[in-house]
Formats: sequence, structure tokens, C-alpha cells
Amino acid sequence: MTYLLIVAVIVLLGTGLVAAAIGWPRDRVAWGLVAGLGLFVGMVACAVLAGLLMPERTDRLPLRVPIAAALIAVAAWGFAWLRRATAQPAPAPARSRGARILWWAAWVLATVHLWPLAREIWLRPAFPWDAWATWLIKPKAWFLSGRFEPYVAPADWLAGEGTRTMVGWNYPELSAWLQLLLAQARGGWEEPLLLLPWFALLVALLVGVYALARRLDVAPVGAAVAAYALASMPLLDSHVALAGYLDLWVATAVVFALGAWLCWLREPRSRGCLVLAIGLAACLPLLKREGAVWLALLAGLMVYARCGPRLRRGMLLSGGVLAGVLVLAVLVAGDAINGWLAGTALIPNPGQTEGPILAWRPEGLAIVVASFGADNWHLLMLALVLIVPCRWWRLREDPRARLVGLFLSTGWIFLLFLFCLTPASSWAQSETAAHRLVMHLVPATVLWLALLFGDSPNPSRTAGESDGVR
Repeated sequence: MTYLLIVAVIVLLGTGLVAAAIGWPRDRVAWGLVAGLGLFVGMVACAVLAGLLMPERTDRLPLRVPIAAALIAVAAWGFAWLRRATAQPAPAPARSRGARILWWAAWVLATVHLWPLAREIWLRPAFPWDAWATWLIKPKAWFLSGRFEPYVAPADWLAGEGTRTMVGWNYPELSAWLQLLLAQARGGWEEPLLLLPWFALLVALLVGVYALARRLDVAPVGAAVAAYALASMPLLDSHVALAGYLDLWVATAVVFALGAWLCWLREPRSRGCLVLAIGLAACLPLLKREGAVWLALLAGLMVYARCGPRLRRGMLLSGGVLAGVLVLAVLVAGDAINGWLAGTALIPNPGQTEGPILAWRPEGLAIVVASFGADNWHLLMLALVLIVPCRWWRLREDPRARLVGLFLSTGWIFLLFLFCLTPASSWAQSETAAHRLVMHLVPATVLWLALLFGDSPNPSRTAGESDGVR
């Protein structure tokens, strides 16, 4: 019963926070935003509360978090109710019979993908891979010991008492806090129940991307096809069926933060969408360390969008020159740079890396080849190459689509730099390891493709700063 109470509190808290941000939902699209984004926000918010209110004895956790979460949820829903608009929502656009059939077909196919994933989680404990060996150790140790003890570096663990250590001792603990909360609420370490948040995460991703696409002027059929495309991605499904890894969480936070920000650009008066976008982006480093990179790129994109045309051109030019100079320096003076890095504290344990720290590694390009030839993403990358030239006029017309394209481009530049110039090139030869980072950009890529097929934006918004873009 306590487990169900925690689940109910998660839903009420997350949906309340989103409703408080975007306003009281007045139509189906708004309810979709509240449901999709709210489920994700609720899980993250309850995990944060669990970390902030963590008692020394972990069995007291289910007593603290529900009370605090319930109070915040009531306040959030009350705030949303006070901000409710009196105007009637705009009527839903008329759809042809063929469009309705395609819409239902897309959602039926997405549901067909969801059913076996739910069964897989329900019937199988955590699969013995990195997720089992890294991300589940902390909450299980805390639960079985009944005490919250911090994880420290091996040297600090040897020198002190009351601490623990492991290989990934410095990994973010947000998911561990959520799983510890659910385990204590259940009263036992039942892994299927503790891994259900990954299934809920995929449901939230599909509903949230659909609602964001609809809010950003994509037709219902196009938004439903985008949701089905995500549900059919083999590597996304694998991360749900073999739950425990945090890459799908990072990918969801990236696309939700980006989408909420685009909603603010579309309606600058809805400042709650901007607050929601900033909050979602801020949680990225709490999920995985790589999230700090996406947070920096999102923050840079938001600053770029508020700059004037001349400053924008200067930022793009300086960024391109800086990247080119960095690559050229590695190719020409790599030995000197590596010697300097080895003598500083910028790179921890430089002797543990294989070969030079920075050097051209052509094997890193395997990530590009695998993106087109492997089965991880079906034909997504090929569709990207074919669709973008055909819809180039849409990029010229819609500044929001250009901003998303810029974010994805800088994200891929970072990945290519990581895989082609650093020892991480060895990851590129493992399709699952390398594509965990690619996964962070896949939902945003699908949303971008949906935007390219959206309705033409209002010319007055495209031309000026009424959409938040200077």
C-alpha cells in the first residue's frame, strides 16, 4: 500500500508542478503535456526530495518524502487553479477519416511495442550488465544495511570509517535515491517494482514528445508518427527491457527541456515554460556526468537565441574557428599538448589512458558508420539525411527549427571530438557503449524532424522577437 501511495504522490507532484508552470490545462494537448512531462518531473522531484530529506535510517524515508511531496503537490495544483484562464480553448482542427486512421494506427503500433517491454521488466530481475554492477549497488546496499552511508574514493575509504566505495563511487545518485525510496515503501528489494520507473519513463517520453510536437504546430498524425518512431527504436527499447541505465533519462530530460523552451519561444507570455525548461536542464548533471555537457549546450543555445543577428554571426564564427584551431593544434602539436596535460591536474590519472590523451583516432568514425548501418536506430539517420534537404525551406522559414538544428549539430560535434580525439575512441567500436551517448540526442532529433513537417509559423513571429528570438 505504501508503494502505491508513493506512486500516487509522484504522479500528483509532477503533474502539479507542470500544471503550475504552463497553466491550468484547457485542451487535450495541454493535458498531454501535463501527463507526459509531469510523470518525468514527478520521478525526478521525488528523487531530489529523497536525497534532501535522507535520514540516517533509511526505513524512515517513506515517512518524510510523501508528506513533503504532497504539500508541494497541493500548492502546485492550487497555484495552477488560480492561474486558470477563463477563455474557451480553441476548437480541435478537423481531421479527415484517413488522418484519424493513421493516428490510431501509430498509437496502436506504439502500444504493441510497450506491452512486451512491460512484461520483460515485470518477469525479469535486473540483467547482470553495467546497470546491475554500477547503478543498482548503492540503493541496494543502503536498503539492506538500513543506513545511508556515503560512497567515497577507495583511498578515502581505506583511511576512514562509516563510508563505502565502489568502481563508480562518484556517479550521480539521483536514480539511487528514487529506487531506495521505492524499496523502502515496498518493504523489500523487489527489482521488477524498482525498475518500473524505466517503463513509466518511456510512456512519459512518448506522450510528452507527442504533446510538445502538437504544441509546436505539428499535425496530430505527424506527432503520433514521431511517438511511434521513438517506441520502435531498438536501443531505446533495450534500455527499458534491461532497465537500470540512466541514458534514457538523460535523453528524456534533453528533449523535454528543449521542447519546453521552444514552447516559450512560441508563446513568450508563458514564462512558466521557460522556468520548466531551465529546471529540466538543471537536472541533467544529477542524472549522469555527461549531462553537464548537454546542460552547457542548452544554456549556450538559450543565450544565443536572445542575441542580435550580428552577435549571433560572431558567436558562430568564433565557435567554428575555435573548433578548427583545436583540431589543428591536436594534429600539429599533439605531443606538446599531451605533455602539458600530463603535467597538470586537468586530467586525473593520465598514466591510465592508453596512448596519448589527445590524438587523431580514425577508429572513432565508426560511430558515424554504425549510426547508418547498425540496427540501433533503424533508418533514423538515413531519414535525417533525406528529409533535411527536402525540407530546407522549412529551416529558412522557422527560427525554432534552426535553433534545434544548431543544438543537434553542436551535440554531434562534441561526440565526434570525444570519439575521434580522445581515448574514448575505443567506445566507438562497441555499438551499445557508443550509442548510449548518441541516444541522448535521438528524441530531440525525432522532435526536430517532426517540426520540419509542422505548419508554417506566423510570419510576424518569424520576423521579430515575439517568439523570444532576437
